Amino acid sequence: MPKSRQVKRIKKVKKRRLVIEYWPGKPMRRYYPQLQTHALVWHGLVTSQLPAGIVDEFTFSPDGPMFLDEFLQVIREEFSKIVADDAVNCGIRVYTKN
Repeated sequence: MPKSRQVKRIKKVKKRRLVIEYWPGKPMRRYYPQLQTHALVWHGLVTSQLPAGIVDEFTFSPDGPMFLDEFLQVIREEFSKIVADDAVNCGIRVYTKN
């Protein structure tokens, strides 16, 4: 039986844009400064590496739109709780889907 020649449409999904990246010992990188002044739904990713080579990743996503400074304050408060004191390497990345 011949296959249907009907075109299947793919749903368009917005890609995540990296807005801020910070690793200790390196300067903070800021991308898309025009997005940083708006209340958006942010997605934060905290990565930490232990001396044994194990990498832990923690994600933060607010329920609704908020300003970037407020979101970074939330991550800062939780950072010391989730990252171990003996972590070899750790960093923060903040994304948005806008």
